[in-house]
Amino acid sequence: MNSSGASISIGVEIGSYLELAVFLFYFLGAVGVRQSSLVASASMFATYFFGSMLYFWLSPTHFSFIRLVGIGLLLANLRAAILIHRWRRNPARYEELEDMSDRSNSTWTDKIANRMPAAVWPWARFVFYLLAPVLLSLECYELATIIMQHP
Repeated sequence: MNSSGASISIGVEIGSYLELAVFLFYFLGAVGVRQSSLVASASMFATYFFGSMLYFWLSPTHFSFIRLVGIGLLLANLRAAILIHRWRRNPARYEELEDMSDRSNSTWTDKIANRMPAAVWPWARFVFYLLAPVLLSLECYELATIIMQHP
């Protein structure tokens, strides 16, 4: 502990189990998107889209450029995952996919960004597959509840 009262934070404070579940969902979803998982891409897009709909409905200004950019990026990730899924089923495209899988690991940031998802996703996808329907159901329930309360 520092005597001056200063502290260092990574920017993540988890105060409840729901916050932990949301953090794990987005972290593991990002790992899944990096591994070209169609389920992870679709789940991340749907959950963020419904969460943004809640934000737009409840926000006094009803607009967030950053949320629109996030929706666009997640939609682009979903499109890329669909294309890669199609390419994997086509044997003529297999060589192109092999060339893309050669990821750099020359620096420690490359190792984190390129090697960590491949090591984590095989076991973490099961946790993600449990979290995704629960959080998506909660988002849909909240959106439906708010829509039903407001005429």
